[in-house]
Amino acid sequence: MTAARLIAIAAVAVLSALSLWANGRFSALDRLPMQWSLSGEVNWSAPRPLALAFVPVLAALLMAIDLWVHRRNARLARRNTAIHAVGFLIAYGFYLGLLFRFVPTIDGPALP
Repeated sequence: MTAARLIAIAAVAVLSALSLWANGRFSALDRLPMQWSLSGEVNWSAPRPLALAFVPVLAALLMAIDLWVHRRNARLARRNTAIHAVGFLIAYGFYLGLLFRFVPTIDGPALP
């Protein structure tokens, strides 16, 4: 197995583990915010399973396409996959941080 594949598998595994952990933390909520306005208002939300599965699935698809496109150049595949992995981990960490900061309590207002 190539280093690029290992990077992709590890990144998707970490993203999936974070999603499972967040699913447990937000299990009382049916929907989670997907976008906030500049004033901090929730613009729209998605069902919790969809919201938490979106980034790991998107990362897996993007890195699989990248590995396929660069299948003949291991160095380029390794570099691009590492860049994508780090980017997805940072972005998902930011999203989870926003969830913990802005998601209302169970008794709070319903999400749109």
